[in-house]
Amino acid sequence: MFFLLLLVIEVSCLLDCKRTFVPHRISASGNCVQRVPECDFACYVGNLYPQSLAICMTRHYVYDWFCQNDGAYATPVKYQKISRALKYEEIFCSDEKDCELLKPFYNFETRHMLAPKYGISTCVIYKNFSTVFTSIICYLFDAIAYKKEVPDMMKDTYFNRRCQLHNEVHGFGIKKEFKSERGNRWRNYVILREPEERFVSAFVDKCIFAKKQPEAHYYERVNPCYGCETNITCFIEKQYESLRAIANGTKQSAHTVEDAHFAPQTWHCEMKEFFTDYTFLKYTPSKTSALLDELFAEFEFFGVPRNITDDIRKQIIGRKTFHVTYDSDLPGKYRQEIRNSRYLREMLVKLYYFDYLYFHFPLPNLR
Repeated sequence: MFFLLLLVIEVSCLLDCKRTFVPHRISASGNCVQRVPECDFACYVGNLYPQSLAICMTRHYVYDWFCQNDGAYATPVKYQKISRALKYEEIFCSDEKDCELLKPFYNFETRHMLAPKYGISTCVIYKNFSTVFTSIICYLFDAIAYKKEVPDMMKDTYFNRRCQLHNEVHGFGIKKEFKSERGNRWRNYVILREPEERFVSAFVDKCIFAKKQPEAHYYERVNPCYGCETNITCFIEKQYESLRAIANGTKQSAHTVEDAHFAPQTWHCEMKEFFTDYTFLKYTPSKTSALLDELFAEFEFFGVPRNITDDIRKQIIGRKTFHVTYDSDLPGKYRQEIRNSRYLREMLVKLYYFDYLYFHFPLPNLR
C-alpha cells in the first residue's frame, strides 16, 4: 500500500513536471517540490560520478519515462526497474571515491560520416551497424561515384572504405566545414545496441573470428584480446581494468581494437556535450529490415530518391559483412554463459551501467 501511495505521489509530481519541464522530487512530507539545482540533469552530466547523485539519477529516469510517455509507463514493474538501478549503485559505489561503475560521457572517440546534400550525418559506434551505416552515408555523399567505384556495399569495409578521406570528421564541431544543403540543418543519427549483445558480438568477432580473417589483422595487434583467447571471463576482467584506467586518468587514451569496440556507448560521439543533438535508433541484427524502414522513411523525407534507398536495401537485406557474428552458434553460447554467471552479469553492469540507463535498456538481473 505504501509503495502504491508513493507511486501515485510520484505520478502527480511528474504530470506537473511534464507541464513545466522542471524536474521534481518528493519531499519528506510527500509533497512535490522543485529539485535542488545540483540534481538537475545538466549538473549530473557535468559531475559524472553517480554515488552522491544516485537519487537524482533515478528521478531523472522517472521523469523521462513518465513525462515523455504521458504516464504510459506508470506501472509497479517499471518502478521496480528504477529501484533496481538505485540498488546497483548501492552495491557498486560504496562512496564517491570508490565507485566500480565506469563513469559515463568520457570523451573517447568520435567518427562522423556526412551526407551534406541531404543534411544527414551519423556518428558511428563500433559493433552498432557501423560498417554498413558508414557505407550507406558514403553512398548518399556521392551516389554516382559510389555506384561506379563500389559494386558491392558489403565489401566496402573499414580498412578499404571508399569515403574515408571524403566525408569523415572526428569532432561534432568540425562538421561546420561541411554545409548542409537543407539550410545548414543536420539530422544526426547514432545507432545503439543492447550492451550485452554488443559485448558478445564484439568478443566473438575480435577475439575468435578475427584469427581466421586476414582482413581483420588479428596478428598485427599488440596482445590481442589481452591473451585471453576464448575465455570471456578473463577478457571482461582485463577489458574492465583497461577502460577504468582510462576513465581514471591512469592510462593514456589511445585507439586499440579492444578499447574502441568495448568502450561504453556513452563514451562515443562527444555525448557529454551533444547528447541532445542526436537522434538515437536501436539496432539488433534480427530487426535490420525494420531499422532500414525507419531510416529510409526519414531519408526520403529529407530528399533522398526512392531508387537510392531501394538499391541500398537490396544490397543489405539478407547479406552480411565479413565480421558478422549473428549467424554463428558462438554468441548464443557466450550469452548463455553470462546468464548462468552472476559474476559476468556484475561485470557487465560495471562496464555499461550508464549505457543501460541512458539508452533505456533493461539492466541485468543480479539475483
